Parts: sequence; structure tokens; C-alpha cells
Amino acid sequence: MIILGNPKCHQTLNQKGDNIEKNGNSLELSEYRLLEDSLNELYVSPNIEMDSFKCIDSITYHVNIDTLTQLPFLYNPLSLLGQIKFACDTNFVPVLKYTQKDGIYLRRAAYESFVKMADTAALEGIQLNIISAGREFNHQKAIWETKWTTKYNYISNPISRAKEILNYSAMPGSSRHHWGTEVDINALSNAYFSTGEGKKTYDWMVKNAARFGYCQVYNNKNDRNFKGYNEERWHWSYMPLSTIMLEDYLKQIDYSMITGFLGEETATELQIIDNYVKAINTGCH
Repeated sequence: MIILGNPKCHQTLNQKGDNIEKNGNSLELSEYRLLEDSLNELYVSPNIEMDSFKCIDSITYHVNIDTLTQLPFLYNPLSLLGQIKFACDTNFVPVLKYTQKDGIYLRRAAYESFVKMADTAALEGIQLNIISAGREFNHQKAIWETKWTTKYNYISNPISRAKEILNYSAMPGSSRHHWGTEVDINALSNAYFSTGEGKKTYDWMVKNAARFGYCQVYNNKNDRNFKGYNEERWHWSYMPLSTIMLEDYLKQIDYSMITGFLGEETATELQIIDNYVKAINTGCH
């Protein structure tokens, strides 16, 4: 048996060849950290219904130390595809400061660094406000399918419709917002960041964000071989974590896993992974 999740979210599954409590050389997973962000789940099939997850008060379980140190990846497919519940995952924390939104989450390190950045910016007269952060799969699905069925439903060709949506919105299962490392700040408009207070904010971020680990991953498409999403001056990524998550995503995720939403059949033809997930600002590390 293997227990999937962390001390507050779990599901028991049968998995051949696991090393739980093997040779008595084990420890509580909740106390083991590979990085600040930790290993929050063990590896299983990504095709697990989210409704099967339950939040509970506490649970103690043990994992073989050798198993943890030999795992080839730090993040499993469920985390990378947004198939987890942020509120149950101890690697995530609620965003309580520098936002007017309720119920949004970021990975702990990403949020703590953002708060330090926003505190510093405030001392210089710059206000940073998080308007979007982590997004679970179903959240991204709602964004995508709303555009698929309403805003762009006049486009009959599925490929053309998907391309139009992909100017600014990712397919569910391919969004960096699933990772809890991304923030959208102040306004979802490049025009806002071109004049007045918006430009002051953007100029400050360009100059200072890297000191706090943040980078604008979707810069001008001219600098990305015209691949990927359009420029998003509001979208900033916490690179100390997202760099590793992108590497793990590219090694583990294939098109059979990008599924479960209207228009899913276009993902392979459009080569979403190569042309969108990988197409980020080369200056972001």
C-alpha cells in the first residue's frame, strides 16, 4: 500500500514495488523535505478523480528514506497537472496579504518571497496586488471552457478556436498556474503597464523582481521565436521552484495526460508542450 498526498490530504492506493516501511528504515513523510517545497506526493497514475481526495485532520505514515533519495523527479504528474487540492496541501499557503481575493493559494516559498518583494516595493511607493495565483485543474478548465463555449464559439474550426484562446489562456493541464509559483499582478492588461502608475510598477518589477526570484516568463514574442502565449506584463513566476517544475513537466507529461476538457483533441496537433509550455523568456532561470 502507498499513501498519496501529505498529512492533510490522502488517498490509499495499491502499488506494486513500493518501499513503505521497508527494513525498518523509515521516517514520517511530513517531516522530510527535499527542498523547502518538499515532495508532496509519491508517484502514481495522474488519472485520479479529484473527488476521491478528502481533507482530514491528521495522519501519520512512513516512507523509506532510500525511496525518497532515489526518486528521479521532485514533483509528480498530479502536482504538475494541477490535480491536487491546494487547501489540503501543506506546501501551499493562503494568500492573505497584498490581494483583495479570497481563497487563493501559492507555494509557501513563492508567497513568502512575494511578500518581501511587495514590502520593498511599498517603501518605494509601488503597490503590488495579486489578482490571480495558483489554479487547480478545474479552475483552469472553467476559464478555458468559458472561452471555448462563449467568447470564441463563433469559430467553427477547433484548431483555430484553440489558437485564439491560447493567445492568453493555457489549456487545463498545461498552465504554469497549476504549480503555485505564478502570480498575476495589478491588471490583466499590457496597456495598463504602458503608462502612468502601471508603467512605474512594471519598470520597478523589471529592475527588481529578480532579486526576489521572480521573472516575467511571457515577454515579447519576438524574443521567443514567435512561439507561445502573447506578452503578459502582469504574469511573474517564482523561478527557484518553477524552473525545476518545468524540467519535471517536460520529462514526465505527455499529450495523453492533457485531457478532460472541451477541445482536448487539439493539444497534440498544436504541440502544446513544445510550442507553449516550453516557450518562455530565455532570460528567466
